[in-house]
Amino acid sequence: MEEKKEVTHSLHLEKRGHGLITGVTEMKSFDEENIFMETSQGTLAIRSDSFHEVWHRMHHTAGTIPLLAWGVILFAPRFLIGIFSSDQALITDAIPALKLYFGAFVFQALQYVGQTMFKSLGKKKFAIFFSLLRKVIIVVPLTYILPYLFHMGSDGVFLAEPVSNVLGGSACFIVMLCTVMPELKRMAKENSDC
Repeated sequence: MEEKKEVTHSLHLEKRGHGLITGVTEMKSFDEENIFMETSQGTLAIRSDSFHEVWHRMHHTAGTIPLLAWGVILFAPRFLIGIFSSDQALITDAIPALKLYFGAFVFQALQYVGQTMFKSLGKKKFAIFFSLLRKVIIVVPLTYILPYLFHMGSDGVFLAEPVSNVLGGSACFIVMLCTVMPELKRMAKENSDC
């Protein structure tokens, strides 16, 4: 008979601000006040009045920071490239390439939110699929197709990234909304019925 190996469960909380939980087998539900998860030792419920701060930080990380970085890349590329080189010919050639490559960088935030949500809810296969979709299934073929088939040269190589950001990021986010949000609503309803 095969012996079941027990998964270690631990909870480490530092100054009520940062925490690490191991042994979580399933995220049952979460909202701005409660988190319910199944661990190797049973159900764990965490209640707080300040989870809305976590939501705020997540929105800030996924929204504001990428938007600011995108803005700097698009509107101050000379400054960024100048950090690495003072060669004016190189800077002049690099500015259009940088703008092209990072043109749709903001869509990366959609990928980040979707993959983070999938990983947080134990849907790792979705997270892995969308990572592979964007970087392998979309970028790799476009890196060959755009320069050669459409005669775009090096611009085609740089354009493969923003195209993959738009397609992959949007697909990840839309699938996350269609699969995870109904599940979260169902979990919230179950918790309110308790």
